[in-house]
Amino acid sequence: NASWACAGGGCTITACTGGFHDCDGIASNGCEASPTDVTACGASCAVCTTANGTPACSAGACTIGSCTSGWGNCNGNTADGCETNTTADSANCGGCGNVCNNLPNVATGTCLSGSCNVVVCDGGFADCNGAAGCETSIADDPNNCGACGRSCGVGGSCSSGVCDEILQIANGQYHTCALRSSGTVVCWGDNGFGQLGIGSTVDQLTPVLVPGLVDIVDLVAGWSHTCALAADGSVQCWGDNSQNQLGDGTNATEQLSPVPVVSEGTGMPVTLVTDIEAGRYTTCALRTSGFLDCWGSNGSDMIESAGAPTYPEAHPLELSPSFGGKGGKKGEERVSLFAIGATYIAALVPDWGSLWMTGDPAGDVPVDSWSGYGDVWGGDVDDVVDVVSGNQHVCIRRVSGIVECMGDNTNGQLADGTTVTPPYWSPPSALFTSTTAIMAFDDTTCARNTLGQVFCMGSNSEAQCTGPGSPSPVLAPRRVNLAAGGAAYLTRYMANGGGGAYRTPCLVSSTGAVHCWGNNLGGQIGDGTTAGREYPTRVLNLTP
Repeated sequence: NASWACAGGGCTITACTGGFHDCDGIASNGCEASPTDVTACGASCAVCTTANGTPACSAGACTIGSCTSGWGNCNGNTADGCETNTTADSANCGGCGNVCNNLPNVATGTCLSGSCNVVVCDGGFADCNGAAGCETSIADDPNNCGACGRSCGVGGSCSSGVCDEILQIANGQYHTCALRSSGTVVCWGDNGFGQLGIGSTVDQLTPVLVPGLVDIVDLVAGWSHTCALAADGSVQCWGDNSQNQLGDGTNATEQLSPVPVVSEGTGMPVTLVTDIEAGRYTTCALRTSGFLDCWGSNGSDMIESAGAPTYPEAHPLELSPSFGGKGGKKGEERVSLFAIGATYIAALVPDWGSLWMTGDPAGDVPVDSWSGYGDVWGGDVDDVVDVVSGNQHVCIRRVSGIVECMGDNTNGQLADGTTVTPPYWSPPSALFTSTTAIMAFDDTTCARNTLGQVFCMGSNSEAQCTGPGSPSPVLAPRRVNLAAGGAAYLTRYMANGGGGAYRTPCLVSSTGAVHCWGNNLGGQIGDGTTAGREYPTRVLNLTP
């Protein structure tokens, strides 16, 4: 490793070769220091050291060979060695330059054992997958709304970290549908006629989204059909059409997906509708004019007056003008509220100060047979805020909370504490007072009080008043509890009920969850089974 010369009678080194150096000054061992010798590096024969690492000698200069695990030379200066603890430095976490705060949507991050740990995410974001960064927008992700794992349910949407609500429940015979505040619709249960609107006849034991429906503001269900009112005043229906209850003008026996209700002659979709209701096989729509249009079954002269053909109406037929004008006052027959039973339509006509009915309700209802309608109740209607119908009974609710009913009372559904069917309206119920909402279905009636508690009376053959099916009927208000002997169920909304509903009441709780109970033959409770339930049972995959 050296060039030699003889000088003064002895050998001497004239030059080192190959990068070697003579660092000990002993000629006999030549240029003993190798180019990589960290104890004698370069011409200066320097001793190399590296903090938190292993030194190296390269090109005659001390450098860093490697850093001890968990340390790094992040400032590029070899003089201070591997100065950075990469297991704890949030600016160099797990490696130089890996800044925890630079991860997606991270406001504040720390380094723990060489991995970034999110301390604070940017507003509206969260770390939901466990990987580095705040990848999930909890402000608008319906599967992680407001928090990781908080699902808004089938068809749900998320805005500002809040899930859309269930605004309305529509009960059919063996199927149920729900309207979300975002304007979408979900359905579950029996689908033998396509009444779930999903393009098939496969039953669904938990909610599924009805494709193609947007901006829906009202939802109703008949025995085996469903209709939805859109914000633009148009109506779509689907399911059983054996009695033309879909109003699509076709002879199709069923429609598996929503179809528009169309006008006769033009074939154009109806518009200017403000409210819809459904009976078993009949559907009606209230226009902005206050006139009532109906289609579907005309059994018992529900749609057309006595003596008219009883075949189904395939298109909306305007009922109000057929009142003919009470006392010759044509044009004053505008309807404000209405309900449909199994074989009748009840309409509140404020200008006449009365509730009028067409069809064939049960009980000795006073009908004057005028144009097929009967003036079944007259008096002050200015304070009537709701009209509901079960199978063969009708109830009104006044703004004061008073409830009055008429029709069939075989099972005590008139809420008067008896099973006697009166010839006229029952007196105001002494059992349902201070109510804020009422619901009627089949032969049962329910009311909500000012505390949000719900009480039911009438048939309990399938636990529709909650609890064991016996005794039935229930002739005193029975509070709907969460379980036997449990706390009261506090509700935000009650299901529509109506003449198309059977024996499966549903409620939206004060927290926004949906519960159903009673008959579950078609899976209409939505708990993934077809087993009947005696107490409110939560509908799966619908709300957080």
